[in-house]
Amino acid sequence: AELIDRFGPLPEPTQNLLIVIETKLNCRKACVAKLDAGPRGALVSFHNDNFPDLGGLLAYVERLKDSAKLRPDSQLVITARKEAWQGAAYTSASLTTLGKFAFTYGKVEIRAKVPTGRGIWPALWTLGSEMPKVNWPKCGEIDIMEYIGLTPDQVYFNVHTGAFNHVTKTGKGTNIVLKDLWREFHTSGLVWSPRKIEWFFDGRPVFAFENDGQGPDHWPFDLPQYLLVNLAAGGSWAGAEGIDDSLFPAEFRVDYVRSWERP
Repeated sequence: AELIDRFGPLPEPTQNLLIVIETKLNCRKACVAKLDAGPRGALVSFHNDNFPDLGGLLAYVERLKDSAKLRPDSQLVITARKEAWQGAAYTSASLTTLGKFAFTYGKVEIRAKVPTGRGIWPALWTLGSEMPKVNWPKCGEIDIMEYIGLTPDQVYFNVHTGAFNHVTKTGKGTNIVLKDLWREFHTSGLVWSPRKIEWFFDGRPVFAFENDGQGPDHWPFDLPQYLLVNLAAGGSWAGAEGIDDSLFPAEFRVDYVRSWERP
């Protein structure tokens, strides 16, 4: 059944539409458990491998100068710094649910305040759990929210598959323009069904990607995806015009990341 109110208030489990995952990845539980070295089985872990697109400039590191930490108000803060680390010029953090939590169909939502400045690149996104077997982009990637300081008044929503991706210039997605959006917290998210993926920003639908029935090269989204939240610096997109070193340290403030699954 379709969701009754896809972009409105969060449904209660008793409505039998979506079941709230109580460990919501909302950094009041899951991230606390990991970052405070709490009980085993936390949904979040650090991703220490750096992506090729960043060109070796950035090192994602665990525990270096609190690259990811919780404030007293339970906000998760990911901090990027200009500092040398094992051959990289900048450090930051990337958190992932790989091997701990993945889902197929449902809803994901982030409330966050992005940093700005030339070269900065915060994002919440997903990758297919089949990535070790089929590699990117065949595993599928859903960019729930991406922001680059190079275009400070825009936020991006994209999808990547074997048939549609930025490498072959066939990517599918959109962006919206909002003046000084980096000054405030905003909510981004998506609703994912077997038929389509719908993105929203501050409760307003902004983009949809439909299953065209052409198979997994077009639609690999019938299998689980895991979550990543990170703050990058540089790269072929965000760093196309270099990095403004005056913006560091830069903070990506995340109030929550929440996920609901269909029953």
